[in-house]
Amino acid sequence: MSERSKYSLNGVYRCENFAQHVENDDFPRFPIGSAYIKFRIEDYESWVYPFIFHHSHPNIQIRVCSNILKNDGSSAFEREFGHTYLESNEGCCGEYMALEKLLDEKNGYLDDGALTVEYGFQVESEQGEDGIWRFNFHDKFFEWQTKDYMFEFTFRRARTVFSHKQIIKLHSPTLDGNKDSMRVPTFFDSNTFFMCAQITHGVRLQMDDKDYRNVARVAFHFGFFNTVRYCERQLIVMEVTSNTEHVGMALKCNMRCYLVHLLKQIETKKQLINILSILDLENMSSESMKAIVAKIFSL
Repeated sequence: MSERSKYSLNGVYRCENFAQHVENDDFPRFPIGSAYIKFRIEDYESWVYPFIFHHSHPNIQIRVCSNILKNDGSSAFEREFGHTYLESNEGCCGEYMALEKLLDEKNGYLDDGALTVEYGFQVESEQGEDGIWRFNFHDKFFEWQTKDYMFEFTFRRARTVFSHKQIIKLHSPTLDGNKDSMRVPTFFDSNTFFMCAQITHGVRLQMDDKDYRNVARVAFHFGFFNTVRYCERQLIVMEVTSNTEHVGMALKCNMRCYLVHLLKQIETKKQLINILSILDLENMSSESMKAIVAKIFSL
């Protein structure tokens, strides 16, 4: 296996008419997912190096490798970065190479005037505008071919969430321990599931009350009960007004503390009866039933 194949985004970039681009100091950029690779000149046209950058990213944590290839396919100048943090105006520089040496065709770097670089690129996490770091679940993990630590959640439209298997199975006693993937039901949208996966992996997202309720429903479905508890705590702190939808969600997701918090806002038996009359009370937990009975006797 080549070094670059360990990375989720990898390939070969062939810069045609390399000498002409050197003369003009104008190298084309080549896309790598949402990033780019190009060559840059340094120190009065004495040195050149491959440069991997991202035009519009916030701060990111990445892994990168680059390697200039000779025209016989052998390695010439290899460089690798592991767990590197890049700020929004930064990029990764490959190995510096003497231009005079590269342009001399006797040295075997140019192939019909083209210089070739192979690359591997991996975004592991990204800092959002809110300052919170989030995992990159859009791409396969580093060394995914040889290490068994990835669990895939797939969506109907070929979208996939690549998550950490040990974390997923630790947090969900309901998932089949022998499986490495499962389908996400169509009634859950992918953005809500991504938020759920982030929280399940330890990211403390700050959202509005609607998002917390939606994430809690997803988390309860998959058995991510620590994520349910996190959403529950946030909803209690937010002091959301009690209504039928909120009480129903608390019952469905077995959020006993949130249910008690909502029940405290109900001031009359009529108000309580109106809410309970349209809810599925038969399937509620015994703890939730106790909380409702206690509220009835307190009114």
